[in-house]
Amino acid sequence: MYKKFEEVLYIGPEKDYGGMGSVLDMYANYIPNFKFIASYPSFESGKKGWENKIYASLFFFQCLFHYTYILIFDKKIKIIHIHSASNGSFIRKSILTHIGKILNKKVLLHIHSGNFKNYYNNAGLLQKYILYTLKKSDKVICLSNEWLEFYSAELGLKNAIVLPNPVESHQKSLPNYKKEKINLLFLGKVCKEKGIFDLIEFLENNSWFQKKYIQLKIAGNGETEKLQHLINKQNLSEGIEYIGWIKAEQKNKVIMDADIYILPSYFEGVPISILECMSAGKPIIATNVGGVPSLVEANENGWLFEPGKFDQLNEIFNEIFTSKNLITKYGENSWKKAQQYKPEVIIQKLLSIYSEMAPLQTSVKEEIKNYFL
Repeated sequence: MYKKFEEVLYIGPEKDYGGMGSVLDMYANYIPNFKFIASYPSFESGKKGWENKIYASLFFFQCLFHYTYILIFDKKIKIIHIHSASNGSFIRKSILTHIGKILNKKVLLHIHSGNFKNYYNNAGLLQKYILYTLKKSDKVICLSNEWLEFYSAELGLKNAIVLPNPVESHQKSLPNYKKEKINLLFLGKVCKEKGIFDLIEFLENNSWFQKKYIQLKIAGNGETEKLQHLINKQNLSEGIEYIGWIKAEQKNKVIMDADIYILPSYFEGVPISILECMSAGKPIIATNVGGVPSLVEANENGWLFEPGKFDQLNEIFNEIFTSKNLITKYGENSWKKAQQYKPEVIIQKLLSIYSEMAPLQTSVKEEIKNYFL
């Protein structure tokens, strides 16, 4: 059954510290004969500015050559599974998509970006090309039913399907509602779009935080200097701690020590960080954006508020501190809900998708001729 994976070539960034990278790492761990070509470098070499752009361009040209060579000479490859974000990532992956189709392969374009709707709506003249690329793909994979609505209803795609992100199970660690203080955790990129700076501004004026009943721990990379400057400038270090970028073992401990995970983003796909914390039995506070409502249900395993409406957190924190048993109850519900996102469950769904995609029967010459008709 797993021989089907021998027919699949995976495309994505060399090393990505966000959701796309987590998914690809998971695939690599669970899929036998994992064939992968990196389309974008990790920049761990220390290059900066214009050097990055030159290096990335050369890296992609090398990818194009390797990719085309593999598609022509590896007769086993019938399916290309391309992982893409927005902006430059999508443009690069669109080129790979069209080459794959010209060379008679089935293409799955897997969109991870939580900002894809904004990207498309603001793309101007590129809109037609973006839509053309999506329609030329055999399948467009999105991360939730909310995103399926966008691709199917708003863009009119008939080839869009849902495949959730997988998540490894963390050690179950339900929060103790008898504790006086609540430990909040934020995991992710430190940037304006994730709402972390606005959250800090809100907490500074929140009575529960001022009375030292709330503590916030922040882990991630991004605009870290701005973050630390804000914490120090407002003398918030007693209640807010930045612990830097954390890896697997440290992440497990940080998640276990948290009571509630909070993600105040302005846009999202289906956040891996939420799934990770759910799998450890943590309730979630998050914004009602993207695919988040497919993971977080109000009055079930967490609380939702509208993006940018931080005043709504006042009511949420009041409910938490007046009914602390909810954090344990919601944490248990989170853990139960996370079981449907286990890697083995998602990999089986992926295998079913591949199995439905029968190899094309036309020759390369015929496909090139028919492609542009």
